[in-house]
Amino acid sequence: MAFYPIRFIGPWDPWIGWQGIVPRRAWKMATLAVDSAVTNLASLRELVEMMEPDETIAYLIEKLKPMIPEVVSDVAMREYPDVWQGLPEPVKRAVYARCEALLPRAGAKAVDDVLEHVDSLLDARMMMIEEMAGNPRVLVTTMMDAGRREFWFLINVGAVFGLLLGLVQMFLTIGFPDHQWWLLPAFGVFVGYSTNWLAFQMIFSPPDPKQLGPFTLQGSMLKRKKEISQHFAAVAAHQFATLPKAVERMQTGPNRDRVKALIHRHAKPLVDESLSIVAPAARLAMGGGRYEEIKTELAVTAEELGPALITDEEFVRTRAALVEEEMFRRLYGMSNEDFVQLLRPVVEEDEWILYAVGGALGFASGLAQVALLFGGIG
Repeated sequence: MAFYPIRFIGPWDPWIGWQGIVPRRAWKMATLAVDSAVTNLASLRELVEMMEPDETIAYLIEKLKPMIPEVVSDVAMREYPDVWQGLPEPVKRAVYARCEALLPRAGAKAVDDVLEHVDSLLDARMMMIEEMAGNPRVLVTTMMDAGRREFWFLINVGAVFGLLLGLVQMFLTIGFPDHQWWLLPAFGVFVGYSTNWLAFQMIFSPPDPKQLGPFTLQGSMLKRKKEISQHFAAVAAHQFATLPKAVERMQTGPNRDRVKALIHRHAKPLVDESLSIVAPAARLAMGGGRYEEIKTELAVTAEELGPALITDEEFVRTRAALVEEEMFRRLYGMSNEDFVQLLRPVVEEDEWILYAVGGALGFASGLAQVALLFGGIG
């Protein structure tokens, strides 16, 4: 009931029917998850630095180098075919070579600029929230995979506590036969609510191991701290904070104008220097205004190439692996108390619903017992 169905099933939303608590509150769950378990762990700049930006720009430059002749020629032929065709082939090759030689320096400057202004270029928090909330099935799968053992723990502990409290209920019913009509439903509410509450507390408490005679007590989720840290780090790095999604968001998101301005700021000097060997002749042939237009056109083309460059699945995977490794190190390195405070807010505000559902089912069970045992049904 916490996770399924993904979509609301019933004739009257939300009064008659049901939708899993997590998918119904996907936006809220995603917001809490990102705010508590991602942004508190690392700033956006730190996330970018985890991807080793120098290595990333070196990769992009290597991908871009073979495209230089085609990009420059395509723009020139589209805008100024007569001028470009009239240039000797050695001059064209000189332009390509100069552009290629200047790329590393331009790339390094661009990386420094991105790191300095990254928070104004990409709203990573909203990107990850929208990714999670827009894919409730992925959110459900993530939470179920991470807490699968804890859900079985809830079931098993609930069964044990329910049995023990059920024995108490049985003796009370025998001892007070005249009160069976209200005692069974009331005790059903108490059993359903309290077993869910107690089992849920045991997931997170105590955070550190405590010895109680021959038993060692510790929250079940804390016993699997390493496994859960690995799971959340992998999901964050490979599904919600990936390099392709960040690039796409930068180019289509609310800060895209700033991104364009940054690209132009670094592309135009590169074009200037690359074309400097033919600048006098080009200005003479085209006129100053048209010569500036071709530089702008090349800068726009450089902007459009961004997503096309990040197509190497292995490269994307290795960048994600770097983020995953660092996120895991930070998660697993937290104190147990801080680890609980990081994860619990994701479910804390809605856990009362699980207790209330347990109480409601217990009440219904109590009424059924009254009807079946003492109501003469059948």
